[in-house]
Amino acid sequence: MEGLWAPSVLLLSCLLLPSSSGSQLSPSPDQRLQTDPKETPPQHHAARAIQEQKAGSAQEGLLPPRPRCVRCCEPADQRFSYTQYQPLPQINMTILKVGRKKPLHSNDYYQTLIFDTQFVNLYEHFNMFTGKFYCYVPGIYYFSLNVHTWNQKETYLHIMRNGAEVVILYAQVSDRSIMQSQSVMLELQEQDEVWVRLYKGERENAIFSDEYDTYITFSGHLIKYSGDP
Repeated sequence: MEGLWAPSVLLLSCLLLPSSSGSQLSPSPDQRLQTDPKETPPQHHAARAIQEQKAGSAQEGLLPPRPRCVRCCEPADQRFSYTQYQPLPQINMTILKVGRKKPLHSNDYYQTLIFDTQFVNLYEHFNMFTGKFYCYVPGIYYFSLNVHTWNQKETYLHIMRNGAEVVILYAQVSDRSIMQSQSVMLELQEQDEVWVRLYKGERENAIFSDEYDTYITFSGHLIKYSGDP
């Protein structure tokens, strides 16, 4: 019996020992994706995509479905209403800029200041012959008068509207001549007239200028058209 028992034990031990060929287990799909260098990139990506798809399918059964965002609109009568922007015509232009290169002395009558130099005269609304601005676009205007006084003489002028004195430009007698200015805003209607008048010779007054420089200027522009809101 002892002779038979020893070979049996030896045979059983050989059967229980793992063979060299079967000692390495087949890698799992996850391990093949990470360790198999022989696999080509397309095969590798395809296998990974299948794996991720299976994992996603498994998680869909575990996680609750995500709520979807649904855009809803309020009823038409509850929507906010916005006023549509409508561009309005804007008029803000230089109307006139004229000058005078000749001096002027007072006499027995009032004298309209006539200008001989035209810088800007848009649409010819200022008449160089009469020395008057004629309003064709009603609205609010800004006018400015600049003069050079005369030594030892008074300076006395008015800005006129339709025969009425609006503002005065005045300088007392002085040993030194100076530049003097006056400005005014006027609301004009169509066909109104605006001009500059030198006072009559009750007191000797004058303004100075010469042919080399322009010492006397009269300018104006429209600020607001009467049709604007």
